[in-house]
Amino acid sequence: MPNYTKPGQNRQAGKDLREQQDTQQLKTFTRWWNSRLQKRGITVTDLCEEIKPGVISMNLIELLSASVAGKYNKSPSSRFQMLENNGAFLAQLKSKNIRLVNIGPEDLTAGNRTLILGLTWTLIQHYEEVEKDELLDWVKEVTNDYEDVNVTNWHTSFNDGLALCAVLNKLSPQSVDYAATKALDKLARLNKAFDVAEQTFGVFKLLDPNDMVGVKTDEKSVTLYVAKLRQALAVCTETAAERAAKVAAEEVEEARKVEEARLAEVARL
Repeated sequence: MPNYTKPGQNRQAGKDLREQQDTQQLKTFTRWWNSRLQKRGITVTDLCEEIKPGVISMNLIELLSASVAGKYNKSPSSRFQMLENNGAFLAQLKSKNIRLVNIGPEDLTAGNRTLILGLTWTLIQHYEEVEKDELLDWVKEVTNDYEDVNVTNWHTSFNDGLALCAVLNKLSPQSVDYAATKALDKLARLNKAFDVAEQTFGVFKLLDPNDMVGVKTDEKSVTLYVAKLRQALAVCTETAAERAAKVAAEEVEEARKVEEARLAEVARL
C-alpha cells in the first residue's frame, strides 16, 4: 500500500526545516558580528537579546564603515533610551544608502529574530563580497579537477567537507593534504577545513560542523563563509610588498574617514 504523506505533515516538515536553518543562521550571523566586534573587545552570545540596547549595533556600524556614528547612550537604562539608540543606528544605515525594509527601532528593541536576521544579511551584502551565484560558479571552477567534489548548491554540496578541502588545496596546496582528508569522516573533514582556514588564513569559524552533517544547511550561512574564505585566499596570492602597500593605504583611508567624521560631529555641536 502506498505510503502517502499528508499535506499537514509536509507543512510541519517545512516549518521544522526553516526553524533548523534559522537557528543555524542566527549562530552564523552572531559569529559574524563577533568577527567584527572583536576589535573592540566585544563578544556577543545572544544576538537577539544583546542587540536591544543599541550599543553593539552602533559599534558595528562604526567598524564596518570606518566612521564615527555620532552621539548615543552607551549605557541605556530605559526602553526610551534603547529606542533612541536603535533609531540612531537605523538613521546611520540610511545615511549610508543601506536599504532597509519594514524594520524600525521598536523591532530591534524587542529583539525580533526574523528582522534581526534580515538586517544582518543586508549589512553582509553591503560590506562583504557576497553574490551567491557568482560565488558558486567560482567554487565549481576551482574544484573542477577534483573527481570526488560535485558542487551544485549551497544546501548540501559543502556538507561533507570535500569541497572546502579542495578549495584550500587548490589555492594553497601546502595548507592541506587533500588525499589525506578523504580518509576522514565528514565531521572530522569539516573540522580540518575550518581549522586550516582559521589558523592559516585567519578565516573566522562562522560555521559549526555539527550543524552541517546530514542536514540541509542554511544557504546564507554557507555563502557567507565561502565568501570570507575566498577573500582570505585572494590575499595569499599577493606579494608581501603588495599586501603591505594595501594595508598601509587602507589604514590611511580609515584614519581619514574617522577624522572627517569627527570634524563633522564637532561642527554640528
